Amino acid sequence: MRFGGAYALFVMAIVILVVGFSTRNWELISLVLPISLYLLVASLLRPPSDISVAAERAVDLNRVMEGDTVEVELKVENRGSHSSHIEIHDKIPRSSTLIRGSNRHPIALGPGQKAMFRYTIRLDRRGKPRIGPIIVRWRDPLFVFQEEKFLDVESGLTVIPYVHEIGRQTLSPERLRMPVGSTRSRRRGLGTDFHSIREYFPGDELKRVNWKASARMDGLLVNDFESERSGDITVVLDATGEDESALGRETMDRAMEAAVSISSNVLRNRHRVGMVIVGQYIDTVMPAYGRRQFYRIVDHVLSVESGEVRSLWNTLTSLEGRFPFESTLIIVSPLTGRGVIEGVKKLVAKGHSVAIVSPSPIEMERNNLQPSTSLDLAYRIWSVRRSNLVSELRKYCKVYDWNTYEPLEKHLMEVRRSGTGRPSA
Repeated sequence: MRFGGAYALFVMAIVILVVGFSTRNWELISLVLPISLYLLVASLLRPPSDISVAAERAVDLNRVMEGDTVEVELKVENRGSHSSHIEIHDKIPRSSTLIRGSNRHPIALGPGQKAMFRYTIRLDRRGKPRIGPIIVRWRDPLFVFQEEKFLDVESGLTVIPYVHEIGRQTLSPERLRMPVGSTRSRRRGLGTDFHSIREYFPGDELKRVNWKASARMDGLLVNDFESERSGDITVVLDATGEDESALGRETMDRAMEAAVSISSNVLRNRHRVGMVIVGQYIDTVMPAYGRRQFYRIVDHVLSVESGEVRSLWNTLTSLEGRFPFESTLIIVSPLTGRGVIEGVKKLVAKGHSVAIVSPSPIEMERNNLQPSTSLDLAYRIWSVRRSNLVSELRKYCKVYDWNTYEPLEKHLMEVRRSGTGRPSA
């Protein structure tokens, strides 16, 4: 039992009595009578403590993307023997916004009666938020006494970082494996893209015979196609520099978006994709195919624990057992740590194919600060430093310098068209 306003009224009565007796003011003392009467009536009307309320919740989606909405349906039943005037409060995550309906409802339920409510929330930030618990409150008509009960009914959600649209062949592994995939290997074999015509050999399938060409050449000719193979890509997520500042959180959000978007694109192209997350701890997802692998990667990304325990670039050279040797490494990093160039040199020297996708923290910081002369000067200095770093890295690998206020695909396509690791002019 929570006493609500009863404490305030009781303290008020005591103060009046003390002041009244000390000043011998009987008129002041007489004010205690209506307060006592009010408390007496409230105690007679106070709600029973054995009210039994059950609730259940259903959500239309358990996995959503940042900015998507979820419709929640709440059912409440009075399983007690008394009529109840209650308030239902379904707690929603802090990272969500109520956009339709209400998660608070005052209702009157007789014994055995049920009620149902619906409301819609928008999930604004990646993570694994939970809806609940459900708080049930009931009060006396005079709002003096109050009962409160927590129903341990929770619904877990997975909010996937925003997945950018990337063209199907924008990201492809440098080395291909034998299993059939969707990347043209420019070698003859099984596939759908025409390569050449050659003479028929015993054992060739009849469906590959080019009858028109055979009729002209007075001999059987068959079509050859470019074989389509798959490869391995390992996405490396740099979580060594996230902090609790707004810039740190935004930089990490964009890095997660890039890592998840790249993984989605690679899997759609029927390649294997794995992930290595370097932060306070090293987390590894071994390469695999399919939608389950995508959700597995998302779960690991959302469980990132950032930290400055180790250098990403020194760590990568000692992690070769965590990804296939012929796997193309796509490193998602803001390039703010030390030893970047030396780390890339070591990876390339060991025979790894490396690409870097770097969400630029400079643009994000500039956008979050008030314009000023000193800010413009600092922006130009840091832009020159970053440009020099990116230019040096492009001697050894492709670097996608991503202005996060522009589509990710735009930067990936510019570098891909240039073929040199530099955006096309």
